[in-house]
Amino acid sequence: MDTWPACQRYLEQVQASDTLIGQHQLLLPEAADVLDRAGLYLHERGLYRLAESLLLRALSLCEQLLGEAHPDVASSLHGLATLYWEQGKYAEAEPLLLRALSIWEAQPGPEHPLVPLTLHNLASLYWRQGKYAEAEPLFRRALRIWEEHMGPEFHHVAFPLLGLAGIAGAAGNYEEAERLARQALRIWEEQLGPEHPSVAYGLWGLALISAQQGRASQAEALFARALALREQHLGELHVRTAQVLHDFAGFLHGQGRPREAALLYQRALTTRERLLGPENPLTLDTRTLLQAVLAESGQTQEVADVESPHKQEGMAAAKNGISEE
Repeated sequence: MDTWPACQRYLEQVQASDTLIGQHQLLLPEAADVLDRAGLYLHERGLYRLAESLLLRALSLCEQLLGEAHPDVASSLHGLATLYWEQGKYAEAEPLLLRALSIWEAQPGPEHPLVPLTLHNLASLYWRQGKYAEAEPLFRRALRIWEEHMGPEFHHVAFPLLGLAGIAGAAGNYEEAERLARQALRIWEEQLGPEHPSVAYGLWGLALISAQQGRASQAEALFARALALREQHLGELHVRTAQVLHDFAGFLHGQGRPREAALLYQRALTTRERLLGPENPLTLDTRTLLQAVLAESGQTQEVADVESPHKQEGMAAAKNGISEE
């Protein structure tokens, strides 16, 4: 992320190069690499439509140059799948992840450090859909490979630990969920530093578990810190920031604080509409919950306004219109 300013300066050149590559049908490995790197950069910046275009072009070039079973093709597949997964496009992401996993397991092999990354992302995709039976063995396999090959304190180990914490929490095993989430957070903080952007994942996960346990003050503090880190490193207008906003809003709503919840839902909705589109499933989820908060408070006109994703004036209700008892 420290390289983002430098990447931004070269972005226009990359886009111009993409045009030339397409016009002249340049089948060069360097062209595929440039497009792939630019696509990954745009993904991190939350510019999904531009990222998708470049990543698709990079994948096509890789397949033409190297064949469909080359490990570099798996890297392109994985990057594109992650882009879809983060947008809630699970049906598009799953076959790409499965194909990438199949390639990497065949070459360089099932224990290679690249394999657990795909295992984890595939497990996370299933976890997001509530498919815990499918997710758990993948999380455990990713954890085992990383621990055996990189050590138990390797910072990537924290990702499957947090996934397993989420599965334990969903099963009502809150003590185990908290233990795993705290272990993940400790690894990130110790290995990367307490202000590293990855720490936000641990804070967010532990906040969700604390909320499930009824530890309201602890959950709120964790959500607030996770949100601050996301805003610091990614900015307010980013899908990962919106995820924390959405979940923080749900927590506040459950605490009987509708005005504060609506403010956060509004911010999450604005970001998701702009970056993902008004009909994206994540956008629809946030809009539905915001409508529920407004409806509970008797704001019927505001509910109608929110139903139209392009009527930004209606969103002002979340700032001004909710009365507190």
